[in-house]
Amino acid sequence: MTVATPKKTSRFKALLPLFGNVIVSTVLYFALRAVGFSEIWSLAIPGIIVAITTTVGSIRRRSLDVIGALVIVELAVSLGLAFVTDDPRIAAIRPALYMLTTGAFFLFTCVVGKPVMYLLATPMATNGGEPRRTAAYHRAWDEEPRFRRLERVMTAGVGLTMFLDSGLRVAIVYSSPASDLDRSFLVSNGAAIVMVVLVVVIMFTCIPRLSKIVDQVQQRIPAELPQDEARTP
Repeated sequence: MTVATPKKTSRFKALLPLFGNVIVSTVLYFALRAVGFSEIWSLAIPGIIVAITTTVGSIRRRSLDVIGALVIVELAVSLGLAFVTDDPRIAAIRPALYMLTTGAFFLFTCVVGKPVMYLLATPMATNGGEPRRTAAYHRAWDEEPRFRRLERVMTAGVGLTMFLDSGLRVAIVYSSPASDLDRSFLVSNGAAIVMVVLVVVIMFTCIPRLSKIVDQVQQRIPAELPQDEARTP
């Protein structure tokens, strides 16, 4: 029997906004600095753009996911502190605060409810909602302890990697003189490379094993599902 499996090219789609936020913020910062904006505003404007796009996306979907809410909260807190204290380094570590809060949320979901990686991967792991694959994916969670353990391990690994990324960013920015913010901000965002490599390693380690379990479960599912089972959440 031929079993449909998620496309390899889509495996990291759920994390693209996370990495995109880092890249866009860095590029915009140096573009704004080049045309004469202050350090704080060069750091604030990219964050405001991210918040606006997050809000617009939520309005279009008519829902605000937890990750989106975290983006808006950490943006408001970090930029507010930066302007009140007149310390642009606080704004410079905004990505670190985002990684810290998001990493904490990832770890929280390992012990309460379902791991966030399980939820984020659902559209990809089910081939966009193909009924048999979707049923197999949810059954794997309900029936296979190995599957639940691997989902939690993968989510915890990504969360701890975010903690490491956050710590590196803060250490780099605050170990450098405030007058050298441009360089320290650029170097601190280089920590994202470390995070990306570690996340890729974690996912390449866990995803094939998870897919194999779902394949095995799918083989036990009839070719035609009852309508209610096909819509299992």
